[in-house]
Amino acid sequence: MAQPPPYDAQYPPVASAPAYPPPQQQYPPPQGQYPPPQGQYPPPQGQYPPPQQQQYPPPGPYAGAPPPQTMIIQHPPVQVINPVVFSRHPVQMTCPGCHQVVQSRVSYEIGTGTWVIAGVIGLATGCMCCFLACLIDACKDAIHACPSCHAILGRKDCM
Repeated sequence: MAQPPPYDAQYPPVASAPAYPPPQQQYPPPQGQYPPPQGQYPPPQGQYPPPQQQQYPPPGPYAGAPPPQTMIIQHPPVQVINPVVFSRHPVQMTCPGCHQVVQSRVSYEIGTGTWVIAGVIGLATGCMCCFLACLIDACKDAIHACPSCHAILGRKDCM
């Protein structure tokens, strides 16, 4: 067991103080009664003065200024334009050229997809029936045109 270090003389000894005050044996003596009453309410003096109306400035950043004016802004009505999905059949739409509601006229022409199909048929059959892709409308691109102004409205590729 290790010995505690020797007492160093440079520090004064600590005086021991009681940890808690000594317990009291009885309650403190009574201090007397409440102070004597001071009389009644003050005697009535006739009528109370009328309440004064205070004017407060309006709250917010417009204190002392006239209130702001309400402005109503009307936006133009929103037109919902459904996108036209072109297919192999005629579609009804508004022509961007003449602005008439028309049913498109469909014509078919040979496109890149037609040549791809012809190549696949040629590889599968040994080049005997590859020209059939150029004869079938389902293998061609569908071109939609306006019947009034003849503007091209859209295209549906065969693939």
